[in-house]
Amino acid sequence: MIKVNYIGKECVHVFLDSVGNEVLEIRPLADYYHIHDAPPGSPRNIPVKEGHTWSLSFVKYKYDTIDGELHDGEYAFVVENGVDKALFIEGSKFTNLPKNQFLLEKSLVI
Repeated sequence: MIKVNYIGKECVHVFLDSVGNEVLEIRPLADYYHIHDAPPGSPRNIPVKEGHTWSLSFVKYKYDTIDGELHDGEYAFVVENGVDKALFIEGSKFTNLPKNQFLLEKSLVI
């Protein structure tokens, strides 16, 4: 397996065009919080794309790969809620394990 580095998070807005096809727009992470963490009583900052309807937004991890994605045969270490995790794709299956368990199962030494 090949180690890649987690380099941050980004926001993905999903829009629908006039025939229902999804159109993705990658934005800085702060965009997500402008939508979902608006103070009580204030309007949410819903993304707008001309000719499209906003469907949803989500946050995803970015890696130091050419396209910023994690690929088959690659792994990265992240900290989620104070816990060291290993994220990896093997045989097209995404897995999220505690880092120590991953290192033992893959017999890796770092």
